[in-house]
Amino acid sequence: IVLSVALAWLTERSHLPGRRWWSWLSVAPLAIPAFVHSYAWISLVPGLHGLGAGVLISVIAYFPFLYLPISAALRRLDPALEDAAAALGVGPWRVFARVVLPQLRLAICGGALLVGLHLLAEYGLYVFIRFDTFTTAIVDQFQSTFNGPAAN
Repeated sequence: IVLSVALAWLTERSHLPGRRWWSWLSVAPLAIPAFVHSYAWISLVPGLHGLGAGVLISVIAYFPFLYLPISAALRRLDPALEDAAAALGVGPWRVFARVVLPQLRLAICGGALLVGLHLLAEYGLYVFIRFDTFTTAIVDQFQSTFNGPAAN
């Protein structure tokens, strides 16, 4: 969530050089399936396994699902509200926390729901890094109880 909000803020509200390029680069992970991300990271760093690897690869693969709705919400936000708060003497961090963040709440919740549902169904990413999740446990249980010759 923090990465997506920060990147959306940088691409929508700052004077970052190449903002459009960064915006396109931010959604690029959507073009690659999560298991391909996992395979690429395992190829680059062979010892990458476990919870840390799962978190790293999941963040890289799925943060665009949060980034897109947050950046769209930031685009729709009226900057006059932030200017009014700043004119009243409120600091920039407090303006963000009190004015901007509450208006992003729906986009953050929607994006988090998308990511959560995708992660519940994710299988390939976690198989490559040998990390057991609910989905991998279901598949392992199914494969261990399946008796091919008895099915005939």
